[in-house]
Amino acid sequence: MWRKITRFLQFGFGLLISIAVILVGWSILNEANFDLHDAQKHSGQITSRKIGKYFAFNISGYPVSFSVYKPSRHYAELESALNVGDNITVYFVNSQTANIQVCQIEKNGQIVVDKELLAGQNRTSGIIALIGGLGMLSAVFWTLRKRKYRFWSSRN
Repeated sequence: MWRKITRFLQFGFGLLISIAVILVGWSILNEANFDLHDAQKHSGQITSRKIGKYFAFNISGYPVSFSVYKPSRHYAELESALNVGDNITVYFVNSQTANIQVCQIEKNGQIVVDKELLAGQNRTSGIIALIGGLGMLSAVFWTLRKRKYRFWSSRN
């Protein structure tokens, strides 16, 4: 009896985690199709910038840092385009985190960071999560079939 309960809990936990990963992947994919009109906008002067894992910067009149992430971590074009004292407009999705992920940056009417950068990252992450979740789900059912778990029968 204890064995049946343990097997049922393992199956249920595996199923729950798999479905959660699939749902997260689906929501990330939906975020990749955001509209710039839905984003918040703030204009101001760059007061500081820092380059590391992210290209982070502060704008006058906004208390939280903004950040741009590139998987290559190659920020040379942003270093030359965005300097302390430049007036820019930043489009972003409001977040409660320490650094806000930027959707788009405009300087003097020119687009410096295009919204497609973030959309492409979200698409890639969403597809990876969906494939991983489906793989986990198939592994759960493969294990169920391989071990011939029958929770409802008296023989196990």
